[in-house]
Amino acid sequence: MRPSLVFLMTLVGCYPSAALEKDGALDGGVDTAGEDGQDDSGGVADGGGGAADGGAADGGGTGGGGEGDDGGPADSDGDGLTDEEEEALGTDPLDPDTDGDGLSDGEEVTVYGTDPRNEDSDFDGLEDGDEVRVHGTDPTLADSDGGGVDDGVELLIDGTDARDATDDRSDGSEDGDGPTGVHGSLEDDDEGLIGGHFDVDTSSFLSDWGNGSTDEHEHEYDNDQDSATIDFFDLGGGLQHPADIIDGQQPFKLVVVNADLSVGGRLSINQAYNPRSRGSWQRVDRYDDIPLADLPVWSVDGVPGTTALSALQLSFHPLVIALGGLHNTKTGCVRDNDPGALGEWRNGALTLQALAVNSDGSDAFTTDVAVSNGGVQGGATSGLLWETTVFWHWRGDCYGEEDWFRP
Repeated sequence: MRPSLVFLMTLVGCYPSAALEKDGALDGGVDTAGEDGQDDSGGVADGGGGAADGGAADGGGTGGGGEGDDGGPADSDGDGLTDEEEEALGTDPLDPDTDGDGLSDGEEVTVYGTDPRNEDSDFDGLEDGDEVRVHGTDPTLADSDGGGVDDGVELLIDGTDARDATDDRSDGSEDGDGPTGVHGSLEDDDEGLIGGHFDVDTSSFLSDWGNGSTDEHEHEYDNDQDSATIDFFDLGGGLQHPADIIDGQQPFKLVVVNADLSVGGRLSINQAYNPRSRGSWQRVDRYDDIPLADLPVWSVDGVPGTTALSALQLSFHPLVIALGGLHNTKTGCVRDNDPGALGEWRNGALTLQALAVNSDGSDAFTTDVAVSNGGVQGGATSGLLWETTVFWHWRGDCYGEEDWFRP
């Protein structure tokens, strides 16, 4: 007998009327202030029978969709969950692996106790499918062996066995240097990103190509602020937040540029970022797939026809560098606006732009998709009001130079 809908919803800790929270990694699904009309709530799996033996599961169906042979409820994507169950859980009834982590939605709910809408249910930096099929770790426990170090840090930074508590490494050295692993050293001052840092720039004008500039620059922003979150309404280092330079009555839209080079970026609009709350952030490489015509219109003061922008944050998982989720380049090439390898704006740096909208709601800006790596929005060619860029400031070459590479 297959599990009942009530059992499945209890397993992931949710009912349709409940607020749904969950752990998060690179994936997300926040509805930007509800403007897209979709229900982006999700479920949490804080326990359950996570598999730690690396074996494949039998719990997710892969058969055909439609109504069952016995005339039972439809399972359009053949993942082992009916369409009705998927609607209640917030998964895609036409995609057998909603979060793209290598485990079917049915496997996640009925076998592993993981969240089918989050590729990293335990927030350790490893996708659920990799934990089960590659590493043999528990996708519901951030520290599978209980040794005191999260699985992602063990495997990506320390190079230790995430299933052996005896080899977990902690920093007890007098010189302050932590262990050195496959992606660099893990040091005492890594309150922001692990294995590196990011820089932030803000600007109020459309830069020239090749000999441009920015208004303000903050080196090692994450270390200076002891945070992997950039709060654009509470910036340090003299950086400009939107209300500093955008007239309160001016309508605008927010676009993301080069998201496919920095898929680890998590955008939070009009709410505070919580890595374990499904509804508080959206992946930048999904936000940039929203057509310009469908983007909400904002203003600082909330004038008629707009929504007041009261909070804006961009966040990263602490392991985003090891996970390959943040673009690496150098300050000079970003500030000069040197084209990237494919002609990208700001040398490929992750860029967030506020673009002017007319009082009647029509766009007062133009964009060019050719200058953005990913998405349908493009980068501004006119109508820029405010811009911020974020990138991993590494020791190698600028993006597009001969010796540049993606670590």
